[in-house]
Formats: sequence, structure tokens, C-alpha cells
Amino acid sequence: RQHSLQQQVPLRQRLVHQGTLLCAGSSLADCCVEDGAQLTLVASRALCVLTIEESSASLWNARTGQRLQTLSGHQEQLLSAVLSADSTSVLTASADNTARLWNASTGECVQTFTGHDGPVYSAVFSPGGTSILTASGDRTAKLWRASSGECLHTFTGHEHGVTSAAFCADGTLVLTTSNDCTTRLWSSSRRSCLQTLTGHRQPVRSASFSPDEELVVTASGDGTARVWNVRTGECTQTLQEEQDSGAVQMAVFSLDGASVLTAGMGCAKIWSLATGKVVWKSDGHEEDKAVNSACFSADGSRVLTSSSDGSSRLWCPASGRCFHTFRGHTDAVLSAVFSTDCAAVLTVSEDGTARLWSSTTGEAKHSFQCSCRSFETHSIGIRRYAAITPLD
Repeated sequence: RQHSLQQQVPLRQRLVHQGTLLCAGSSLADCCVEDGAQLTLVASRALCVLTIEESSASLWNARTGQRLQTLSGHQEQLLSAVLSADSTSVLTASADNTARLWNASTGECVQTFTGHDGPVYSAVFSPGGTSILTASGDRTAKLWRASSGECLHTFTGHEHGVTSAAFCADGTLVLTTSNDCTTRLWSSSRRSCLQTLTGHRQPVRSASFSPDEELVVTASGDGTARVWNVRTGECTQTLQEEQDSGAVQMAVFSLDGASVLTAGMGCAKIWSLATGKVVWKSDGHEEDKAVNSACFSADGSRVLTSSSDGSSRLWCPASGRCFHTFRGHTDAVLSAVFSTDCAAVLTVSEDGTARLWSSTTGEAKHSFQCSCRSFETHSIGIRRYAAITPLD
């Protein structure tokens, strides 16, 4: 018998800004929220971990390790799973050519998004949660109405599979990456292509907006990250050192937009956009193993990395110190993410488990079943293997 999320996890109130759950105890300035910005008060359920298990997804109680729901219905491997900002819904993408929307409390599938002619590599919520954006191997991205499952628009133009699609913070722009080595910028309202970002020599593995949405950073299998001007489509910087080898797995901006964090072969790096130079480099992961993911903490003071060497690490770039090395997985760690309040770290490994750790002590809290297979990243982009809600 599945345990109801309502029975196991009490409601608590949190503020949401443009689809992002704000950290408890942080000021609006710390969260980069301007004066006069509209905030939404939501009742969210804490303590949940979301994992992928072959063709299903599972929700777990993060404190007890107990499975709360199994979301079953897809016919093929899941390629992505995300929680809504208020943790009441789950969105999954599958190799069965569909995406599905689930009620997190009941485990019920409330909407199936059907229309792609290839595997759906990613599915994300719009900032307000009213629309869904999917990316597919059929060379398109699609915009859907969440409530009805109606396809509102199909973004066409890429010459090969679209590996990811994402909204900007206010939902007015859409960013897609593709195996055709390009990234495209679209207007979500006019449904038109504004820019095609061309220059990478290998498939683009990730793309993200700067906080002010004036720049985009892309990461590619060609060993470079590139920074682009949104208005002109011009590549303003190519981030690469002479000794660099191997793919850049992902790249993201810092909270102030002044630097870029990249994950590549053997290490993660922070680049100053003022100089184009590396200002911090992780030192501890095995040099011949890829760092598969890297992300900033909510306040930007810490960096979390995961590596094919089987470990994940928590760093303080300002001091160069490695706070914790999270060891215990027996195979490559594919991703590592913070809980929204940064009290916990969730890692996902090819060993078939996801593990929850205290970011304060480095102690392992729970292990969850998570059957993630290692697809070639250039074929499907950066996958969302797991997610976690706050622990405060």
C-alpha cells in the first residue's frame, strides 16, 4: 500500500518567485529578488526525494527513507523527472515519446502529453507552472497547456534531436540545445526563433541564462563553454584553457552573473567573465575521470561537484577548501544537487542508488533505489536524475 504524502509530510508555507522556491531565512536581496517583485505564498510539503527507476519514478520521505509513491505508467525508460516549485506535482519525460504530469500526493497521472515522434529527453514547468516545455529526439520542442495537455506550439528548426529546453526566469524566452551543435533562442509568446547560436563543433550539452537574461552560456562536447549575447546572438567569450581535453559537461552562471562554473574532465572551474580566466579550480577528483555536474549553493558561496571517480565533493571556492568528500557509491556519480535550503545534498550514481547526505557534517542519511543507466550524454544532454525538496 502506498503511503499518502499528505499523511506522511505536513504542509508548510514558503515563498515562490518566478517559479523558484526561496530559501528559508534568506533575505530577498540574497535571493536576487528586486523590490516590488511579485511573490507567491504556497503550502509546500518538505522532506521529499524524487528518483528515476527505469520506467517509473518514486517519491521518498527524506527523513525516514520510506517510499511514499511510485509513479508508474510510462512504457519505456524515464529520461527526466522534476518536481514543481511547490512540490505538489511531478513531471516526467520518457523514451516512450511522452511526458506525464503526476499528483505528488496521490501518485495519480493527471495528464499525458502525446505528440512527439521521438523520445522526450526533458520536460520542465514554466515559471508559473501553467505550461510545460518538452524537448525530443524528433528535432522539436513543444509547448503544452498543463491543465489540458493541449499542444500550444511546436518549435521547429533544429536539424537533429533537441536535447534540452528551458524557460528564462519570467517565461518569455525559451532556450533549446541540440545534437546539431547549435542552441536556439525563441520567443515563447511570438513562438518565433530569435537567435541561432552557432559555433560549437560538437553537440551542445547544456545551456543556461545569466541572472539578468542578457547572456547565455553553453557547454559542448568540443571542450569549450561559450558565452553569447542574447540580443545579437554574438559569441562574446570562449572559455577554454590550452591544456583542456574532453567535453565540458555543463556550465552555469554565478548568482551575480560575473562568473561561470563549468564541469569537465577531472575538475570543475570558475571563470571570471571580466578576464575570461580561471579564478578557481577544484583539486581532488581523479584527473582522468569526468566531473559530471557542478552547481552553486543558493548563496553562491559553495560549489557541489559529482564525478565518475565515484565521489561528490563540497567546496568553498573563496578559500579553496574542500569541506566534504561524499564517498559510498560504488560507481560513477552522475549528478549531485543541493536541497533548496542547502541543508542536504542528493547524489545519484550508476550503482543504482541515490544517497542523501548532510551538507553540514558530510554524514550519509539514507540510500534510495535509483536505476539510472549511463546513456551517452551527447545523445540526450544533461539528464535530471533526481530532485529534493527543502529539509528545514
